[in-house]
Amino acid sequence: MLAGLMAICLATMLSVWSQFHTAVHIRPILDLAIPLDTVMPRTPWDRTNSFPSDTATLFFSLAAVVLVEKRWLGLFCFAWVALIIAIPRVVVGLHYPSDIIGALVLGPALVFIFASLPYPKRLFECALRWFDGRMYIVHAFLFIFLAEAFDMFPSLQALGKMFARLLHA
Repeated sequence: MLAGLMAICLATMLSVWSQFHTAVHIRPILDLAIPLDTVMPRTPWDRTNSFPSDTATLFFSLAAVVLVEKRWLGLFCFAWVALIIAIPRVVVGLHYPSDIIGALVLGPALVFIFASLPYPKRLFECALRWFDGRMYIVHAFLFIFLAEAFDMFPSLQALGKMFARLLHA
């Protein structure tokens, strides 16, 4: 599971990075050529590119971690993410369907790769053995991860913005 959480972080970072550094297409809500009547304001965003959806990447990755652990519950989580997270993002004009499909491929693919590789598992097993009498540290890191995930990894987004400024300077 911890290897899956590491894959979630990497997938979300790649998704945010690609929104800053690739120009696949502008968000539908920001494209004035598309007549959208939506509740979302058409105000400027720091990331105008929308491929792949970072929110959908995060949630599809989480569903993939659950799928690796419990198959039927994971399938339910994928359906939930599609209905509650992915489809509404297309409906309100935040993303195109291709952004969601990209997230559906990117996030779970990294989770499945990390789950199948022996090295990340061994790394976390060694770390957990080292933290055996200090599980409060592991719980603190897990809390920080969940707090960051709740806000879509703002520190990782800030790091991506900093790298973008450095590359364009």
